Amino acid sequence: MTRDIDDPNTNGHPMDTAQAQIDSAPLPDARELRRRRNLVVQFAHFLTLNWRMYRLAKRHH
Repeated sequence: MTRDIDDPNTNGHPMDTAQAQIDSAPLPDARELRRRRNLVVQFAHFLTLNWRMYRLAKRHH
């Protein structure tokens, strides 16, 4: 794997490659955006994350 700085297409600027990768990233569709904005789904993810952190803390302390 070559480093960005060694890539002749970037002219020595790693940000050129980073911006190209960002530009080529897939965009979320309408269904995904709706799921991300859904408060019930967000709350479920919140509870799941907190439960996992609680279990991790209890196991190590």
